[in-house]
Amino acid sequence: MNLRDAIDALPLRSRTPVEWARRVLADPIALLSDHAFLEKKAANNAMELMTRWPDDWTPGWVETMTGIARDEAAHLAQVTRLLIKRGGRLTRVHKNPYANDLRLLVRKGGPGEIVDRLLVAALIELRSCERFGLLADASPDAEMAGFYRALFSSERGHYRVFLKLAHKSRRSGYGGGAVEVDAGIGGANFGETGARCGDSFRGGMIDFVWSADPNRMDGTEPFQSVLAPATACSTIPCSCTRAILS
Repeated sequence: MNLRDAIDALPLRSRTPVEWARRVLADPIALLSDHAFLEKKAANNAMELMTRWPDDWTPGWVETMTGIARDEAAHLAQVTRLLIKRGGRLTRVHKNPYANDLRLLVRKGGPGEIVDRLLVAALIELRSCERFGLLADASPDAEMAGFYRALFSSERGHYRVFLKLAHKSRRSGYGGGAVEVDAGIGGANFGETGARCGDSFRGGMIDFVWSADPNRMDGTEPFQSVLAPATACSTIPCSCTRAILS
């Protein structure tokens, strides 16, 4: 499957316009700076989830979350290298209204919180995957195109991991049917209600819905086989390959 077909196969019911990629690539410093902060936040999210396993103990949970955090930290190192190489530097402050709006949907303090958090994380990774693919396809810079093509594979792997963990947690009795009723997410649909569409990497489309059916995205495959390693850039691994969801 070529990259364009792989992007189109992602279970998104609204699509980022190709023009978005052309527009943000016109200012690579701003693009890379925004991207760096989002990789930092993704690594922090995985580290925070590391101790949030849903049962008394979930074998493989810690290894999986530390693997994702390691991947995201590697991405951060690569982004900052590209940024500095092109004469840019990080700012001290960064805000992402899209991710913040999504996290407002998470139920706090109850047994469904971990399911909601995993679904939000899956959605953010999936939207990132789509946009990395668009950037890889549109970038005239061979180095950046290869970088984003590699990230496409890695983020798709992370999306699948978070989605499978969410379904495993629900089967274990966490969240149940209240996810759909209370937050409007889970089960067959996951809506980005109110999330803003902007130039941020992980900015989404207003009110789009994607399928969270595990069978839509290789849900029947063994856990270890759904994580496609990055091949376009060997310095960006997808290392969270512990089999905890068999």
